[in-house]
Amino acid sequence: MKQEEPMTVEELESILTSAERKKVISEDNKLAAFFERKSRGQKQEAAAKRKKTSIAQQGEPKTSRHRMVFVGGAVLVVLIMAVYYLF
Repeated sequence: MKQEEPMTVEELESILTSAERKKVISEDNKLAAFFERKSRGQKQEAAAKRKKTSIAQQGEPKTSRHRMVFVGGAVLVVLIMAVYYLF
């Protein structure tokens, strides 16, 4: 580390304010690093939740609405024909 030897009051004040600025910057950097870690954690949690949801949805068979309507109509026609021929 470089040691400074001030000759005047102004030089001493400049050294002290420089040290204070470095301290404030260091504290700001610590705070920024904290929020960055928190943000990364939240992003990882959200990605894990999305992955879990997509895996759960993949297990369920997907049936289209049109197919269900068609099957329902066919069942209805069969029931009507059965009732008609029985009486």
